[in-house]
Amino acid sequence: MDRKVSEIRGLTLMFALQKTRVLALSQGLKITTLGEVKMEIWTENLVDATALKAIYGQDMPSLEGINLHGIDIQRDGPRVLLRFDLREFPKQPPKKWESSGFNRVQLRLLAVGVSELQINGLQSNCILDLNITEEKGTIRLSADSGAMKIDIAAEHLIIDGVSAYCDE
Repeated sequence: MDRKVSEIRGLTLMFALQKTRVLALSQGLKITTLGEVKMEIWTENLVDATALKAIYGQDMPSLEGINLHGIDIQRDGPRVLLRFDLREFPKQPPKKWESSGFNRVQLRLLAVGVSELQINGLQSNCILDLNITEEKGTIRLSADSGAMKIDIAAEHLIIDGVSAYCDE
């Protein structure tokens, strides 16, 4: 009897672990060879995240619900520049931003060494969830709003600029 209970508990635990793995993979999390779930933070894929860390501290902004303003394709590099508003304003913004009444942060991300670029659709008000992942040395930026789809593969990802303004 004890052996049967032990086997059932073992199967239940294995099922729970497998369910956790599937859930983790569906949410863009990485699973290490030891089976641990590791959250991939998009800023880990940046060449240098110092500018964002200086503004946001430990509370790095999400790339969910960004408002895409522009895509600039440059043949040298080749490079692709994405310019968008972040949904989250820093909890402790720079004093200049605070005194100016700014409430919106705009980020310019530059993908360098672009090997793949696909843009489908276009819309004037483009709210997207931008996903940034790394696999085998390639950084992938992807987003799909239904009306617009973006997919970029690049060697490097650089913060080209961080600014703020008042969005009433």
